[in-house]
Amino acid sequence: GYRFVNWTTTGSGSFADSNSASTTFTMPAENTTVTANFELNTYTLTYSAGANGSLTGTTSQTIDYSTDGTAVTAVPDVGYKFLKWSDDVTDNPRTDTNVTQDITVEASFEPDFAGGDGTSGAPFQISTPAHLNNVRYFLTSYFILNNDIDLDVAPYNTGEGW
Repeated sequence: GYRFVNWTTTGSGSFADSNSASTTFTMPAENTTVTANFELNTYTLTYSAGANGSLTGTTSQTIDYSTDGTAVTAVPDVGYKFLKWSDDVTDNPRTDTNVTQDITVEASFEPDFAGGDGTSGAPFQISTPAHLNNVRYFLTSYFILNNDIDLDVAPYNTGEGW
């Protein structure tokens, strides 16, 4: 949790290299105090968003050893959903705790359907009204309806509907 900074002395005398943890010190004729100085390690948390999304929160954080970062939230674009961070963490929002090393991660997003990848061999699967609504954002993709979808319920049967 700490790193060596340098050596200091209250009297005379000299260090071969006061910035090296391993050095020699030439003692003066009088009493002197020699001190090894240390400081708490700090780490950088770096968050970024992949294609089809953005982040809220502080995306670059510098924190002390063994402390916690602040929450960062991956926000998908319309028609997409958050999938995971590049280190396979699926927490969203994400707060890294008890940090002991630098962390750099990217949020990834995927189209919001029940499955498939939108190709003719693996069409996007539509199972809910939300999936059906997302079709409009992927007009060049392929789709398959998994089940009947009842749109005769609020909010789909109120106002202007679809």
